[in-house]
Amino acid sequence: MPKKKRTPTQILRDKAWKEFSKYIRLKGADKDGFNECFTCGAKKHYKKLHAGHFKHGKLDFDEMNIHPQCIACNRWHRGRLDVYAMKLIDLYGLEAVKDLESRAEQTIYLWEDLTEIYEKYKELNN
Repeated sequence: MPKKKRTPTQILRDKAWKEFSKYIRLKGADKDGFNECFTCGAKKHYKKLHAGHFKHGKLDFDEMNIHPQCIACNRWHRGRLDVYAMKLIDLYGLEAVKDLESRAEQTIYLWEDLTEIYEKYKELNN
């Protein structure tokens, strides 16, 4: 079966995600690039961490929604959303998390948004 051709928007989204994900995994890292998993606290090099979501899909570029996670928490334990939610509440407060959940139903990223995200996080990563 032939591979489906990706649209320019999908390609831009992937480029934006690459930069945003790197930023999330590096944010708060020590000088050697080690950071903690948001949900279990394991210390890993940023290249061994994922950018784990609380809400998937519509808030893929929201810094409150995405935090570094080890592969065990993000993949094998499906994000450990129970722990993730409690950590978000501790960090931002219940009202902010409720707002995050309501924004998850409304947010759509347009071409201009993706371009701005890509440029912003590429610059922050350099």
